[in-house]
Amino acid sequence: MLTRLTLTGADDATSISRMRDLSERFPFVEFGILYHSTKSGTGRYPSLAWITALLHSQGAYKGTPMPLALHLCGEAANYSFELGEPVAGILLPLSDHFPRVQMNINCCEGEFTARNVEAACARHPKIQVITQHNQNNIDLWRQVTAENHSILFDASRGTGALPTYWPAPLPGKKCSYAGGLGPETLKDAILAIRRVTGDRDYGVDMESRLRVKERFSLELCEKVAEIVKTMIESDATDVRAFSEFG
Repeated sequence: MLTRLTLTGADDATSISRMRDLSERFPFVEFGILYHSTKSGTGRYPSLAWITALLHSQGAYKGTPMPLALHLCGEAANYSFELGEPVAGILLPLSDHFPRVQMNINCCEGEFTARNVEAACARHPKIQVITQHNQNNIDLWRQVTAENHSILFDASRGTGALPTYWPAPLPGKKCSYAGGLGPETLKDAILAIRRVTGDRDYGVDMESRLRVKERFSLELCEKVAEIVKTMIESDATDVRAFSEFG
């Protein structure tokens, strides 16, 4: 069943209060925050000041904090995470702010291996550590045995292209799906993903198609959240009907 919608790419122009409004209306929404040690404050990478303001708002808010995931890009950020060093100036433990962290790494380039991911998982046992599953990391899921390791299927490798097919979940791994998802493609994609996931829980993640003139669009976020809400309600109805029939 679809349980999580990750909306990735909030930038310095994104209203934190409007993000919170969406989070309250759609509790299945998680915001993915991109971080690169040398690109912060440009494009899809929010500045350290914006990230600080986001985390301050989380601490000051009296209700349930927004679900957040940190997506690490570049060697420096991923090595800092592996070694347990502060990332983006965030005070440790990182799990207090981001229960899920995605390591955007390419094992084919040789800079990172399963051993680095295993070390990161061991260093951060309260964090779900995510890696992309694609041709560059095709064997990584077998090599990393940590229970807090999960998979994001993204054959597009972050380019936003739809895959030719959606793969079945990998055994023993929590799985999410990405690649070409947006307001125009999401409903059909979810229907296709349903057919391969069966009764397994899964999430969907999108980034490229949530931008307008290179800015993160909360209007598009709201559109896809409405689509997912309808699909989740449909899932729940199907489950109840099956239970009653059985």
